[in-house]
Amino acid sequence: MRNLRKILIRLQNQAWVLTRADIDKPLLNATLAEDARYDEIPHIFSSIAEAYDFFESLIFRFYHELNEIANMNMGHTTSGAVNYLLTCYESLAKRWTEALDRFEQSRGQLLTHKEHIGLKILRIHQKYSQFVRLDHGRIGRTDPSSWDKYDSIFEDIVSQASSVLDMTGDSIHISSMSSTPSDKIIEGQLKPSFSVSMGIVAPLYDIATLCRDPSIRRRAMNVLRSASRQEGLLNSHVSAVAAEMVIGLEENLALGGGLNDLKDFTSVAALALESEQQLQQRHQQGHRSIRRSFEVPDAARLSLAYPSFDTVNRKAFLNIGDMKGTQVKIPLPAMTAMLDMER
Repeated sequence: MRNLRKILIRLQNQAWVLTRADIDKPLLNATLAEDARYDEIPHIFSSIAEAYDFFESLIFRFYHELNEIANMNMGHTTSGAVNYLLTCYESLAKRWTEALDRFEQSRGQLLTHKEHIGLKILRIHQKYSQFVRLDHGRIGRTDPSSWDKYDSIFEDIVSQASSVLDMTGDSIHISSMSSTPSDKIIEGQLKPSFSVSMGIVAPLYDIATLCRDPSIRRRAMNVLRSASRQEGLLNSHVSAVAAEMVIGLEENLALGGGLNDLKDFTSVAALALESEQQLQQRHQQGHRSIRRSFEVPDAARLSLAYPSFDTVNRKAFLNIGDMKGTQVKIPLPAMTAMLDMER
């Protein structure tokens, strides 16, 4: 029952990411009450499953306590309280990593194929949570370009995720793919996989949208595009389509110097709907292109970007927002077409 409750909470959290509706906010208190031993990390994990269980408990607890701090301060987090929380969890994350390292060393060549895959996925989330999210939380979110310092970590995570797909057989060679991920669903050329456990779609999508290095973020997008994975409510094809639009939008904005306001919906939508293929054609014709992260100015960087669905009217959108708090919805025609074909 405890594991089932965690699965349902994980799905609820994903639903909130896709809808941002209060009704879908995760209710963690029931699970947290059962996780009183979350900080009793053993010297060495006995299995991948135990390591996963402790990791998820740490993540649940961290975001719960962060929200508690915000609620006590009427939506604002004080730097002192947040830094203290980050220090505590950095210590716990270090202990967790050491316990996982000891497990891997003790198993050595006895690690099974499934354990190798599980270990790689855990390492992906370890790096993303410990070296990116916790560190970035200490820096603060007021500087959009602060993500650039993690490019080398992003690159390593993408390589690890690509390796996971190679090991599971959940991908095809990128060069053999059409430009639209949904085509492969129709043609049935990919083997679908489904999981409610920790996966690779979420970190890859975050990298494609937060990393501004054009090579790294496109590789993350292409790994998503080459996969056929449904991880809870997160779909690799949907994520690839949304990531492609975000990349095109930000780079077009960067080349134009950025926008003063996202409220100019017509201009934003036109830029966002320009495909990756059109971008490449323009670049080949001699137009200037983005080559480094720092070439994307803060004015061109989105503070949020996530796909959402109108299930009644069967339409898909990309919700984007800037640092000023302005948000707009841009249609995702590729995904809407896929929904129409499922009628």
